[in-house]
Amino acid sequence: EVYGRESDMEKVLDQILSESSSQGRDGVQIISVVGAGGSGKTTLAQLLFNNDKVQNHFELRNWICVSDPFDQKRVAKAILENAGKSSHEAELDPLIRRIKETFSGKRFLLVLDDVWIEDDSKWKPFKDSLKDGAPGSVILVTTRSHRVATVVGSTDTHGLGMISHSDCWLIMQRIAFAGKSGDLCRKVESIGQKIAKKYKGLPLAAKTMGSLLRFKDTVQQWQNVLDSEI
Repeated sequence: EVYGRESDMEKVLDQILSESSSQGRDGVQIISVVGAGGSGKTTLAQLLFNNDKVQNHFELRNWICVSDPFDQKRVAKAILENAGKSSHEAELDPLIRRIKETFSGKRFLLVLDDVWIEDDSKWKPFKDSLKDGAPGSVILVTTRSHRVATVVGSTDTHGLGMISHSDCWLIMQRIAFAGKSGDLCRKVESIGQKIAKKYKGLPLAAKTMGSLLRFKDTVQQWQNVLDSEI
């Protein structure tokens, strides 16, 4: 389950599905979700990618985990294979041509997750090969860097902020309390809420701590975690 991202979800979903926002612009929309590591960019992108409205809206949906470094051939082959196309070409140019053939004229959603590229020359072949998608096509980029959002030519940028302490606590307790007695849960709740404030609004930190606390079965063990400088 996801907590604290309802407004982000609604805003980016509206951007993705909005036909009118693509009018008057050249080519495909490029929407970048920018946020700190562990803030939930990939989770938000997954929610959007699997949303029923999104599935019905796009003729072709494609998800690529890009990461660092930006390997042009690997990314090109992954895009083709995820679109159901075999890719035996050894060089980049024929791969780029096949991407163009595959996506031209189709309304598509291409998610590029965890992008670090700051070299425009490596990105340009992909942008050019995708520019002939049908109106309403979207490239959704997740990245930690506003510079990356600029390099890929974002038409919209959504900054993903931190979630509240209470939402951090909801994430943590859902994992930490699994299989525990109601009596222990009541005794450690106030300690857990104090621990949750240490996450500074990062969902990944809350999930990680929840997994650790799942194996702490006494009030003292929970208190030790709260008191730990680490």
